[in-house]
Amino acid sequence: MLAKLRPMLVNVRPKLVKVRPKLVEVRPKLVMLGPILVTLRLMLVTLRPMLVKLGPIMVKLRPMLVMLRP
Repeated sequence: MLAKLRPMLVNVRPKLVKVRPKLVEVRPKLVMLGPILVTLRLMLVTLRPMLVKLGPIMVKLRPMLVMLRP
């Protein structure tokens, strides 16, 4: 098993070396995005119950919307 994986690892390593500097550049951006992602997740959690309530209404409205479409 390892004998098969080793050549793959050898191929992947140079790619990792190339990617690492990019990761270093991206990390601060990810740190900045973190709080935004957390707030988005909270919004999703708060919106989900509303979406669940709207779901059946949307299902009823969809055929009407399809009929209205030219």
